[in-house]
Amino acid sequence: MTDPKVSREIGDELVNAVITAAVWSEGQKPGIWQKMIEALNRGGAKTEEDIARCKTGIDDILRRKDKLLDLSIDGRISDEEFSLRNDRFNGEIEQLRHRLQELEAEKIKNQDMMQSIEMLRQAITKELDFTNGFSVGVIDALLDHIEVNGTGEKNRVHVKVFLKAVPKKVNFLIKRARNKTSVCIRQYT
Repeated sequence: MTDPKVSREIGDELVNAVITAAVWSEGQKPGIWQKMIEALNRGGAKTEEDIARCKTGIDDILRRKDKLLDLSIDGRISDEEFSLRNDRFNGEIEQLRHRLQELEAEKIKNQDMMQSIEMLRQAITKELDFTNGFSVGVIDALLDHIEVNGTGEKNRVHVKVFLKAVPKKVNFLIKRARNKTSVCIRQYT
């Protein structure tokens, strides 16, 4: 019995699948880019909540200031008391407006970061498009090694792909048929 082998074309497909999964997985597990975008989205959602809280806080203080003015007009509080409370409310509004400006700047920064990440992802995805195969230099730089093992079934092999930059292996099951192209039927962990 001979050791199982995988053709160069299948090897290229496997490495391409591993790189695609690492960079931009659309399967069950998120890729590096998806994780970055999800983290930014979480931060963006918190920023939006904080912006809403600041706006609500400002509106609340303005309503309290209106009530304070009504109390002063009705003579229920002294001018001195009105002045003290009004100054305190103005200080709180000023703090909230300053915080709101910071949050708006952070929101713009997050949007710019998302745009930059997407542009970077597109550029890297274009550079890592190996539909026409790999050059030897790229394979040497990315691939640590590939292990091909038999399964006990004559027409199926297990393949483990190890990349230099990714610490864990990626497993594939390949179905082969005589005089037909080998087919990677599933990636598994």
